[in-house]
Amino acid sequence: MIRRTPRIVIALPAAVLASALSARSGSAYPPDYGPFDPNHEPARFPLAECPMVAEEGPAVVMGRQTMVYGDDRTGGPRLRASAASFFEGVTIEVVEADGKAVAGPSYASDFPPHSRPDSAFCADLNHDGRLDFVLPLASRGNGLGMLFHELVVALSSGSTYRIWIVPTAAPGAEDFLALTDPGQCVIVKASFASNESPAESRRHSYWVYNLLAVRKDELVEANDLDSWFPKWIWYTARPNHKPAALSAAEKNRIWSLQREPMVREASPDAPPKYD
Repeated sequence: MIRRTPRIVIALPAAVLASALSARSGSAYPPDYGPFDPNHEPARFPLAECPMVAEEGPAVVMGRQTMVYGDDRTGGPRLRASAASFFEGVTIEVVEADGKAVAGPSYASDFPPHSRPDSAFCADLNHDGRLDFVLPLASRGNGLGMLFHELVVALSSGSTYRIWIVPTAAPGAEDFLALTDPGQCVIVKASFASNESPAESRRHSYWVYNLLAVRKDELVEANDLDSWFPKWIWYTARPNHKPAALSAAEKNRIWSLQREPMVREASPDAPPKYD
């Protein structure tokens, strides 16, 4: 089941729509409507590619499929994504090199198992000396919906891990920033919102950007780190990076129409579905 298919409320020229749809899962947020001017992007928090080191199960609709991401050279922890079948979504575990689970399995997404990419990202996001993991799960939706993902962030917590899920759009390494402190990892979360005006001529859509900070073993809302956030960008027919001229009351009204959580912690049970 595909979730969060956005309601498109503006007519876009074919060239503009094609540009939006050409964004790969490695291209952070829709590039023509990002929260930063392309010439003034902040410093990135360094991430390394975490390749897939094992693949188990047949690539068919029925049957368990498992992919493991990590670094064979270090013998350290690895991230394992599994699906009992095509229709049952993806669960996440963190395991030792010998396969022993140290966290999970936790339900990550009801996106189909082929959403898993060939590689993940690895870094010590919370500076405790242990490897943390980032895995984007793609919705594989149609049209603009293909940009929407569940971003899995597994943060070390003592001898175990806490696994967080961030609903976002087109996640990539460019979403991980060092805004104020090279040691502070901040994630840009992208959301799609529409004002749902009764008058068709006044219906508009926006890309909404919020900041999440890694604080020990948690992901927390951190818009206070930059006065521009949360940043609203009007989804116009041409590329746009300027803040939308909306009142605080109107932003609150539009945001209240969304059912998408800012971030959630994964658990053994499937979360409630949201549109």
